[in-house]
Amino acid sequence: MMKRLGVALPIVLCLQSSLAFGQTGECQREIAQIEQLVQSRKETPEYDETAQARLHRQPTAQSMAQASKEAWNELDDRLAKARILAQKQDVKGCMAMVREIKLSLGATN
Repeated sequence: MMKRLGVALPIVLCLQSSLAFGQTGECQREIAQIEQLVQSRKETPEYDETAQARLHRQPTAQSMAQASKEAWNELDDRLAKARILAQKQDVKGCMAMVREIKLSLGATN
């Protein structure tokens, strides 16, 4: 009986580590997809300020640019945190951060 346990234990440990690595790999793939999405959105041209916006005290091009910059910086910080969690093989934490990032981007998948 002890001989079987001695053989089975390393197999179980290998399976557990390969499952965790697979899940970490999934989180890294999710991060890569988010980075592609972010890059494509950053390349989207900004809209010009209209005369209506200036007359009715709506957000100006400058205030929108500042808000956009702050939002992208916050997103970059979240992506960095997700990458760190993936490197630490914290699958739960990484996937939670990925979900949070996707939610903030309005991504549906």
